[in-house]
Parts: sequence; C-alpha cells; structure tokens
Amino acid sequence: MTPKKPALLPEDLWKQLAPPLQVVISAMVTHYEQRVAALEAQVRELRAQLQQNSQNSSRPPSSDGPHVKRKPPKPPSGRTPGG
Repeated sequence: MTPKKPALLPEDLWKQLAPPLQVVISAMVTHYEQRVAALEAQVRELRAQLQQNSQNSSRPPSSDGPHVKRKPPKPPSGRTPGG
C-alpha cells in the first residue's frame, strides 16, 4: 500500500522522503483530519445548544438569558372567570 500524499505537500518533496517517513506522515495527516472533523461536529452541536431557549425547547423560561425578549402578557378579555 502506498501512503497517501498530503494535499499541501509538494510532489517533489514527497518523493524525496523515505517510504517509512511517508507512511508516518500519511498516518498523522489522516489522524488529524479525523480529529478536526470530530471537533467541527462538536462545535456544531454546541452552537445548536446555544441557540435553544424556552420558546424552542423544553427548557424553563428561568434558564433563558437576559437577552431573550419575552412575549407581552395577553390583555384581559373582560369576561368574568368561572363557568
């Protein structure tokens, strides 16, 4: 199996490297690409959590920050309470 050349590494420099070094570099690049993908997924998940408030999730209104505008209360209907 020939190791995959990293995209940013020039072809002539890649060919000058010894095969064991090519294998190590290729493995490292693969490892870090997977790590970056996992971290990007985690960032997306955390950003989605930041967007939640009591209006679009099951969180209580007391967990909303001070920046969240609340709906004004409904005006009284004028009807007497009860059946």
